[in-house]
Amino acid sequence: DWHFDATGLPLLKSALAQLVCDVSSIVDMGSHGITIGEIADIRLPDSEAGPLLYADAEFARVMPKPLASAA
Repeated sequence: DWHFDATGLPLLKSALAQLVCDVSSIVDMGSHGITIGEIADIRLPDSEAGPLLYADAEFARVMPKPLASAA
């Protein structure tokens, strides 16, 4: 599900983070172009959501370590 910001930039609503970039260059690599950009803005729509990782062919969430209790 997409929405558009004030400048018309399409943003994915369900993304945990949205990186808005200014294009610095586009490098041609065979039949593809690699876009190099400079981050202009970082948006975190749901600051309570934790990151989702993909490693060893599985998805996982990062859980904070519990604070060590004072002795």
